[in-house]
Amino acid sequence: IAVLNVIHRVAPAAKLFLLPVPDSKKLYDEKMFSYIKKYTTEYFTKNSIVNASFGVEYPKHHSFQPLKIWQQNTFSELLQNNCLIIQSAGNDGIPLTRSEVGKFLRDLFSQNISHALLIAGSVDPTYSIAHYSNTPGDNPIFQEKFLCTLGTNIPIMSTGRPTTPSGTSLSAPAISGVAALILSSHPTFSMEEVASTLLESAEKNFFIPSSESGNTGTFIYEDSPPSIKKKSMVYQLFDPSIYGRGILSVRRAFIYADIYEEIKKEMPTATPKKILEKTKTAFNLVIKEIDRAAATKIQTTARGFLARKKLKRVIIE
Repeated sequence: IAVLNVIHRVAPAAKLFLLPVPDSKKLYDEKMFSYIKKYTTEYFTKNSIVNASFGVEYPKHHSFQPLKIWQQNTFSELLQNNCLIIQSAGNDGIPLTRSEVGKFLRDLFSQNISHALLIAGSVDPTYSIAHYSNTPGDNPIFQEKFLCTLGTNIPIMSTGRPTTPSGTSLSAPAISGVAALILSSHPTFSMEEVASTLLESAEKNFFIPSSESGNTGTFIYEDSPPSIKKKSMVYQLFDPSIYGRGILSVRRAFIYADIYEEIKKEMPTATPKKILEKTKTAFNLVIKEIDRAAATKIQTTARGFLARKKLKRVIIE
């Protein structure tokens, strides 16, 4: 969607506008800058979800840097107008604290208006952080706003041909799309509430399979490892310097949004902090119950399968 202007689906009640980003060779041309600024001013209004799948690298010795000024000013204005911005983290494979994207974001965060700004990182299909993806590093602000999702080998059609590009520019539109779905289902949400929904519901417990055959790999956990451990597994505590707030989960995001909205209705005079605390508690209880029910169903199915297999063996014998 972001890089190749390929539209697959649009969230209900959403309007999609594609801002044509010029070729990088012309990026610092003053006329081209005026063109981009005109489009941004006309089409990005209040309550917009802005997918920013482009880099912010500027020539070190370039005397005219209009894009940097435009990006800083425009992002500031959008954030003040209750817009949600999803900025791709970049593909240098380094912590944001050492990248050009990080420098730009640090300037935005210093203005204290970035409540609805998310940073999109990429994971592989195995849930391991993609080798190319920038990470939050040891910066607590970057960790707080960083969200991962799949960005490796994304199958799309480009000019009628199938292709599988990779990059954080592919992760950002996925997060933007889920944000649009949440807003479509909960139109009273502010953009800050949409952003909070995605961050608070992110998955922090997941399994990264090993390249070796067999049931081996690394289990990432948030609070405590499973009570029953396997010798073939490695258990590691969730690391926010790599994954930020976690991995995007559409299922968990919708559950969280539903709970949050109900608690807001039940506690109309409560502070946002109190509502958030109640939502977190209720959400964790609901997720545990859902996981428990799922595990029970799996066990029941497995027992039924084994029982049928045993009966079949008896009949054959």
